Amino acid sequence: MTPFEKVIMGAGTTVIGLGLAIVIAMLMAYPVKWCWNYSVAPIFDLREIGALQGWCLMFLCQAFFKASVTLKCKHDNE
Repeated sequence: MTPFEKVIMGAGTTVIGLGLAIVIAMLMAYPVKWCWNYSVAPIFDLREIGALQGWCLMFLCQAFFKASVTLKCKHDNE
């Protein structure tokens, strides 16, 4: 395999990986949208949201509310 073919294969893999990540992220936005529209919108008399807004809401929640867990082993102090 020539170096040019390696570069093309790497670029193709990257593009496919990014595309797959975007598709998975958008599929994960639909449950957020459905839960919001089913529970939050009627309770607080808010309007329903779309899939892109659900993705943005999911992104913001992950950015602001990351879980930080620190586990300490008793062997760490020795």
